[in-house]
Amino acid sequence: MTADMTRLDPEELTARIIERLRITAAATYGAQEIPNDFRDSDPWTVVLRRGDTKQRMTVPFYMGRGHNGKKPTAHDVLNCLTADAATTENALDFSDWCAELGYDEDSRKAYATFQKMQSQTRKLKLFLGDYYEYALWGEDDPDEDDK
Repeated sequence: MTADMTRLDPEELTARIIERLRITAAATYGAQEIPNDFRDSDPWTVVLRRGDTKQRMTVPFYMGRGHNGKKPTAHDVLNCLTADAATTENALDFSDWCAELGYDEDSRKAYATFQKMQSQTRKLKLFLGDYYEYALWGEDDPDEDDK
Protein backbone atom coordinates (compact mmCIF):
# COMPACT_ATOMS: atom_id res chain seq x y z
CA MET A 1 0.00 0.00 0.00
CA THR A 2 1.26 3.50 -0.71
CA ALA A 3 2.62 5.48 2.20
CA ASP A 4 -0.41 7.80 2.45
CA MET A 5 -2.91 4.92 2.01
CA THR A 6 -4.96 7.06 -0.39
CA ARG A 7 -6.28 5.45 -3.55
CA LEU A 8 -5.93 7.66 -6.59
CA ASP A 9 -8.81 8.47 -8.90
CA PRO A 10 -8.60 6.05 -11.89
CA GLU A 11 -8.20 8.93 -14.36
CA GLU A 12 -5.33 10.40 -12.34
CA LEU A 13 -3.76 6.98 -11.87
CA THR A 14 -3.84 6.32 -15.62
CA ALA A 15 -2.24 9.71 -16.31
CA ARG A 16 0.49 9.01 -13.74
CA ILE A 17 1.34 5.63 -15.26
CA ILE A 18 1.42 7.06 -18.79
CA GLU A 19 3.82 9.75 -17.63
CA ARG A 20 6.09 7.40 -15.68
CA LEU A 21 6.31 4.76 -18.39
CA ARG A 22 6.22 7.31 -21.21
CA ILE A 23 3.40 5.43 -22.92
CA THR A 24 2.35 6.65 -26.34
CA ALA A 25 -0.42 5.51 -28.67
CA ALA A 26 -0.48 5.23 -32.44
CA ALA A 27 -4.02 4.72 -33.72
CA THR A 28 -4.91 3.54 -37.21
CA TYR A 29 -8.52 3.62 -38.37
CA GLY A 30 -9.92 0.12 -38.84
CA ALA A 31 -9.72 -3.18 -37.01
CA GLN A 32 -9.19 -6.78 -38.08
CA GLU A 33 -12.57 -7.75 -36.73
CA ILE A 34 -15.54 -5.66 -35.67
CA PRO A 35 -17.84 -7.47 -33.24
CA ASN A 36 -21.57 -6.97 -33.80
CA ASP A 37 -21.80 -5.00 -30.56
CA PHE A 38 -19.44 -2.40 -32.04
CA ARG A 39 -20.83 -2.11 -35.60
CA ASP A 40 -21.97 1.46 -34.90
CA SER A 41 -18.59 2.49 -33.46
CA ASP A 42 -15.42 3.78 -35.05
CA PRO A 43 -12.96 0.86 -35.09
CA TRP A 44 -9.28 1.53 -34.39
CA THR A 45 -6.14 -0.54 -34.13
CA VAL A 46 -4.00 1.01 -31.42
CA VAL A 47 -0.35 0.32 -30.69
CA LEU A 48 0.68 1.33 -27.18
CA ARG A 49 4.42 1.79 -26.68
CA ARG A 50 6.39 2.16 -23.49
CA GLY A 51 9.13 4.73 -23.85
CA ASP A 52 11.13 3.29 -20.98
CA THR A 53 11.45 -0.27 -22.32
CA LYS A 54 10.28 -0.15 -25.95
CA GLN A 55 7.63 -2.78 -25.16
CA ARG A 56 4.44 -2.54 -27.18
CA MET A 57 0.90 -3.85 -27.11
CA THR A 58 -1.52 -3.80 -30.06
CA VAL A 59 -5.26 -3.81 -29.37
CA PRO A 60 -8.51 -3.20 -31.23
CA PHE A 61 -10.34 -0.21 -29.77
CA TYR A 62 -13.82 1.09 -30.52
CA MET A 63 -15.15 4.59 -29.97
CA GLY A 64 -18.75 5.70 -30.37
CA ARG A 65 -19.63 7.71 -33.44
CA GLY A 66 -20.20 10.74 -31.20
CA HIS A 67 -16.42 11.15 -31.09
CA ASN A 68 -16.63 12.11 -34.79
CA GLY A 69 -13.58 10.13 -35.85
CA LYS A 70 -11.35 11.47 -33.06
CA LYS A 71 -8.37 9.20 -32.56
CA PRO A 72 -8.17 7.44 -29.20
CA THR A 73 -5.37 8.57 -26.90
CA ALA A 74 -3.05 6.46 -24.77
CA HIS A 75 -5.16 7.58 -21.81
CA ASP A 76 -8.43 6.45 -23.44
CA VAL A 77 -7.04 3.02 -24.27
CA LEU A 78 -5.09 2.33 -21.08
CA ASN A 79 -8.03 3.43 -18.95
CA CYS A 80 -10.30 0.91 -20.72
CA LEU A 81 -7.71 -1.87 -20.65
CA THR A 82 -7.14 -1.51 -16.91
CA ALA A 83 -10.89 -1.44 -16.20
CA ASP A 84 -11.37 -4.62 -18.28
CA ALA A 85 -8.42 -6.26 -16.54
CA ALA A 86 -9.72 -5.37 -13.08
CA THR A 87 -13.09 -6.93 -13.91
CA THR A 88 -11.39 -10.03 -15.28
CA GLU A 89 -9.04 -10.32 -12.28
CA ASN A 90 -11.94 -9.91 -9.83
CA ALA A 91 -13.94 -12.76 -11.35
CA LEU A 92 -13.49 -16.11 -9.66
CA ASP A 93 -14.40 -17.92 -12.88
CA PHE A 94 -16.46 -17.59 -16.06
CA SER A 95 -19.75 -17.87 -14.17
CA ASP A 96 -18.75 -15.09 -11.78
CA TRP A 97 -17.57 -12.91 -14.68
CA CYS A 98 -20.93 -13.39 -16.44
CA ALA A 99 -22.85 -12.50 -13.28
CA GLU A 100 -20.77 -9.35 -12.81
CA LEU A 101 -21.28 -8.13 -16.38
CA GLY A 102 -24.77 -9.43 -17.08
CA TYR A 103 -23.81 -12.08 -19.64
CA ASP A 104 -25.62 -15.39 -20.07
CA GLU A 105 -23.19 -18.08 -18.97
CA ASP A 106 -24.73 -20.50 -21.48
CA SER A 107 -23.66 -18.21 -24.32
CA ARG A 108 -20.76 -19.26 -26.55
CA LYS A 109 -20.34 -15.61 -27.51
CA ALA A 110 -19.97 -14.65 -23.84
CA TYR A 111 -17.39 -17.39 -23.33
CA ALA A 112 -15.41 -16.21 -26.37
CA THR A 113 -15.47 -12.66 -24.98
CA PHE A 114 -14.30 -13.95 -21.58
CA GLN A 115 -11.40 -15.75 -23.24
CA LYS A 116 -10.44 -12.59 -25.15
CA MET A 117 -10.51 -10.60 -21.91
CA GLN A 118 -8.27 -13.18 -20.22
CA SER A 119 -5.81 -13.00 -23.12
CA GLN A 120 -5.89 -9.21 -23.18
CA THR A 121 -5.33 -9.12 -19.42
CA ARG A 122 -2.25 -11.37 -19.71
CA LYS A 123 -0.86 -9.10 -22.45
CA LEU A 124 -1.50 -6.00 -20.35
CA LYS A 125 0.28 -7.62 -17.41
CA LEU A 126 3.34 -8.23 -19.58
CA PHE A 127 3.15 -4.73 -21.04
CA LEU A 128 2.93 -2.95 -17.67
CA GLY A 129 5.25 -5.30 -15.77
CA ASP A 130 5.80 -4.07 -12.20
CA TYR A 131 3.15 -1.38 -12.75
CA TYR A 132 0.32 -3.82 -13.47
CA GLU A 133 -1.10 -4.14 -9.94
CA TYR A 134 -0.63 -0.43 -9.36
CA ALA A 135 -2.50 0.37 -12.59
CA LEU A 136 -5.47 -1.78 -11.59
CA TRP A 137 -5.78 -1.06 -7.89
CA GLY A 138 -3.75 2.10 -7.22
CA GLU A 139 -1.87 0.33 -4.46
CA ASP A 140 1.75 -0.71 -4.01
CA ASP A 141 3.34 1.98 -6.15
CA PRO A 142 6.50 0.41 -7.63
CA ASP A 143 8.32 3.74 -7.31
CA GLU A 144 7.62 3.85 -3.56
CA ASP A 145 9.89 0.80 -3.17
CA ASP A 146 12.82 2.91 -4.37
CA LYS A 147 12.40 5.44 -1.57
